[in-house]
Amino acid sequence: MKLKWIAILFLTLVLTACNSDGQAEGNNTDEPKKDEATETTNENTKQTSSDLEETASSEKSNSNEPKKLTEPGQTIQENGYTVELVKMKTLNETIKVSPLTINLKDAKLIKLKNMSDSFRMDMEYYAGEQIGKEATYLQLDYSVENMEDKNVGWKGLNTIVTDKKEQINLAEKDFVTDDTDTSNEFFGQVIKEGVDSVILQNPDINNLKLIFGDSYDSASYETISEGKEIELTF
Repeated sequence: MKLKWIAILFLTLVLTACNSDGQAEGNNTDEPKKDEATETTNENTKQTSSDLEETASSEKSNSNEPKKLTEPGQTIQENGYTVELVKMKTLNETIKVSPLTINLKDAKLIKLKNMSDSFRMDMEYYAGEQIGKEATYLQLDYSVENMEDKNVGWKGLNTIVTDKKEQINLAEKDFVTDDTDTSNEFFGQVIKEGVDSVILQNPDINNLKLIFGDSYDSASYETISEGKEIELTF
């Protein structure tokens, strides 16, 4: 099976800030006494240590604050491409494929533009689509929870159908790897996060149909629950 692309298209940028202030003092013709000099040095050392701790704390805090696309029209520029959030829908939909519960979080239409030639070629390879200078893809965010102690397998989100007569097989077209892709087995009561992203040939969509696969016993491979379909207004 073709390896999927993990790196840059999770669409989160970590912003770090690194600020430093320095002060130079002129020479003092009056040499301080030894005790005074020691006290001054200790005080400066304390201040320097405090500044470093504050800076390190600030950098650590900033490094944990990803910048995400949350509002239509928002853009993020990166080396080799720019992404723009075109449309977003909060879903809050729950689907049962016993014993799994699938919680759909949101759906986004994201435009790729200002792509370098090398980036565009990589996208075409991993997405399995020929694209031009710009492309728009659909991103679905969800989580899947096993509600029982036994180990369960799941065939995942199989197919997306749009109201523009486009049918997309995610096994071939999903270009972002997530927890549900690396292993389709759920060991007891666990939760996995899913992010599926596919290029749309016609992104002017208003309705989607999502087709989810069966759940099955991990030991016997017998079907536990058949897959479900859900239609969404976007």
